[in-house]
Amino acid sequence: MIANRIIGGVSCFVWLCSAASVYAGSHTWRINELFSDATGVIQYIELHECCGSPDEILVQNLTVTSDVTGNEFVFPEFLTGDTSNAYLLLATQGFAELENAPAPDYIIADNFFALDGDVIRYAPAGNFHTVSFDGDDLPTDGFNAMHITCYVFNTLESGVNTATNFSGTTGTINLNPSAVPAISLNRILIAFAVLSIVGAGVSRRNPIHFRS
Repeated sequence: MIANRIIGGVSCFVWLCSAASVYAGSHTWRINELFSDATGVIQYIELHECCGSPDEILVQNLTVTSDVTGNEFVFPEFLTGDTSNAYLLLATQGFAELENAPAPDYIIADNFFALDGDVIRYAPAGNFHTVSFDGDDLPTDGFNAMHITCYVFNTLESGVNTATNFSGTTGTINLNPSAVPAISLNRILIAFAVLSIVGAGVSRRNPIHFRS
């Protein structure tokens, strides 16, 4: 299973790198993280420039949309600055007003996306990137977010929210002090593999001898 995940990760990287050479200007932004509280008033959508391209600035009039709610955000202007591996933070006003939240690059409507499943598209017409999720995929505990860990295969995992804006400021909010970080299957598998390797090494160095 670990080998399959490694192969999947390599496949994602190869696909993204090959895609980066086809277009220029705005196509390498990917929907990277979604967060919502239980009311939908505090939400954000984080986009990530996937491929190290410095000039993915031509986003003016492109959109981020929700299939279920019909909400649409239109980028009002081109970006300025180096976009290599950068982030864009689209968030509701409620998120922007939180004390520890990084400043959003753009404000979106409350309840921009549905909590019980939706399809989020980065346009035009979702051709650049689309993420679909069910209600079970999106945490609403006020602490964890939905992370898209493989853009190609729509691989989703829950984990601590880490909203990052275009200037590189990152923040984690906690609306529920009793919430605990979600532990992803990937992390469990990696921890198990490490413990197995360490255990095998200890056994080789300290063999058990039985007396007759």
